[in-house]
Amino acid sequence: MGTLVNVDGKLGSEEDRLLSPLDQGFLFGASVYETVRTYGGRTFLLARHLGRLRESAKALDITLDVTDEELSARIEETLVAAGNAESSIRIVVSAGVGSIDYRAGSAARPTVVVIVRPLPEYPDSLYREGVRAVVVPMMRAARGGIDPRIKSSNLLTNLSALREAHRRKAYEAILLNPEGEVAEGSMSNVFLAAKGVVRTPPISAGILEGITRELVIEVAREEGYPVEERGFKPEDLLRADEVFITASARQIVPIVQVDKTRIGNGKPGPVTRALIAAYKDKVRSLIQKEEG
Repeated sequence: MGTLVNVDGKLGSEEDRLLSPLDQGFLFGASVYETVRTYGGRTFLLARHLGRLRESAKALDITLDVTDEELSARIEETLVAAGNAESSIRIVVSAGVGSIDYRAGSAARPTVVVIVRPLPEYPDSLYREGVRAVVVPMMRAARGGIDPRIKSSNLLTNLSALREAHRRKAYEAILLNPEGEVAEGSMSNVFLAAKGVVRTPPISAGILEGITRELVIEVAREEGYPVEERGFKPEDLLRADEVFITASARQIVPIVQVDKTRIGNGKPGPVTRALIAAYKDKVRSLIQKEEG
């Protein structure tokens, strides 16, 4: 069990020097990524993640010349070699090794990295008791910046936001867009529930189109909850009956306090609890479907 790295089809450990210092992902942050988790040792929604990976790479003029079948084979090889009960998989595609030059095409071919590590253990208390989030001053989707729908490895804003949240003794940071609306968390999408309606910022608010976000919307509608993809302000979070965040590895995590304001009664609410259970059922259903 442990962490293994696969660079362009070559397996190694995290101590091996498999990446060139002239890789443009390292030099310029010219890379994109996806994070996938396993259930029962099998990758979950891998095709959706690989589709988004290709879209992100294309948007940054990175030509991903490896087929999905080959990528899937590399992932499976690395998973088997790592031997973890459950794994978190990070797939990174950089522009590749080239000259120290900003021009497109200055790298010969992309570098494709697969990192497999044990899936972090998330305590039951995370879901049973919920966590605190804070609104931070870092801005998501600044005007004129990189399209937020690109899952770029340039994560300095997210990193700074989460560190600010941790300094303030919070679990997650909530970022706003230039209009002062809630965009997303530093490592999650944000939802609220009010009067039985589930609401989350639209893609146009400047957010990443989260794959778990998409599945949670699907699950919520199947459970009979009206879902609105509509912008809202931080004060709407404070007035909400419930708030929760979504992410691939952690699924649905209740937020019971934002800044200094308790959300609802300060405990995970009935909508959030129902969606946590329904999401788990949906995961089992999709896995059974994939297994045929």
